[in-house]
Amino acid sequence: MNKRIIRRILPKWIITLLKRGRLYLYKKRNGLKLINTPYHVSEIGEKGTDTFFGYYDISPFNDKNEILYLEVPRGGQCAKVILNDISGSNKKVITTTNAFNTQQGSRLRWYPGSNDIVIFNDYINGKYVSRKVNVRTQEQELIPYPLYDISPDGKYAITLNFERLGVLRPGYGYTNKPYVPEDDLSNESISLVDMSTYNISPIITYKEIAKVMGENDGDYDLNYINHLSFSPNGEKFLFFWLKNEKNWAKASMLQYNFDSKDIIILENELRVSHYTWINNNVIMCTAISGSSINDMECRYYLYEAGKERRVVGQNDLLRDGHPTLFKDTIFLTDTYPDIYSYQLLFLYDKEKGVKHKLVYSYSVPVKNEVFRTDMHPRFNVDKSIICYDANVKGERRLYLLKDWKYAIN
Repeated sequence: MNKRIIRRILPKWIITLLKRGRLYLYKKRNGLKLINTPYHVSEIGEKGTDTFFGYYDISPFNDKNEILYLEVPRGGQCAKVILNDISGSNKKVITTTNAFNTQQGSRLRWYPGSNDIVIFNDYINGKYVSRKVNVRTQEQELIPYPLYDISPDGKYAITLNFERLGVLRPGYGYTNKPYVPEDDLSNESISLVDMSTYNISPIITYKEIAKVMGENDGDYDLNYINHLSFSPNGEKFLFFWLKNEKNWAKASMLQYNFDSKDIIILENELRVSHYTWINNNVIMCTAISGSSINDMECRYYLYEAGKERRVVGQNDLLRDGHPTLFKDTIFLTDTYPDIYSYQLLFLYDKEKGVKHKLVYSYSVPVKNEVFRTDMHPRFNVDKSIICYDANVKGERRLYLLKDWKYAIN
């Protein structure tokens, strides 16, 4: 019987019981635990709280293997900014922040080149800001804008309208106060911040993006920008240009070059999802084809300006994930929960076409997708430790994979 018909006929509590029964039988039949791995996994988090770092495009580690994360009481509106070590036994509350979300946290990170200074977004006296805090001395600087990404040399930052993002893409922006859009959104922009002076200036407007995209109707009510990411050398950045269409967001990927000031379309046919820089010119990104959930297909692709996209793992990588480069041709990624609510964390060698499974973890189902727990895997500096998020018992936790071995033959 069609799943949609079943959902209409049966009460929600019966559907929930059926799901739990199916999951129980699946785990029993396959001898599965909540976390399944041949490696040692340690957990960081306090009972009664959600513990998480943010998105996968930033590492929570510094060179000393100290780790940053947020700790939020269940349903809380204020997050503690925590410093700990990989043993999880030296927890230190650095400060708090009022600006965070379930998917990207506060854009918390170590300031480029520093093992002592962290930077993150906050909401103070009715304004979104960012704060640089020295975790040793507690000295801090207040920056009058929230920031999205920072260049690898720490000289510049790029940012966007987090209020607009919070409304049009719940779970990614901030909603501390009601968002009131301007009557004319054509000058809404991605802005550049000089981190030596904190001067801010718009560099790409909605109108300019729409012109490049061939969208000249001037109606931007459903458009927004997300996922800004500097290239490794800081000479360009990628961003997503999105438009909400019913229950589907059309997402295109573009690139901006600082020297030429060119906006280049990298993907406009497929719906892009998750990205990572392979080098200064090549981007790996997952992208989805199909016009609905029922007929969509996801693949991993390589993108380079002026060239056709190239598929990665044609027959092996058929589900969306969050990729991060490990070395050369090998990358780390994950999956969303399968029909049994399990997520897979694995390495993939794109030259050999070999997958090395690391963790198969249960994820507690949620009614509201905003509160889902993606694994968001990240490496430490020397790539000997993997940090990921999971919700195996009803609360978000950070997990560290410390003794994994790369064993693809």
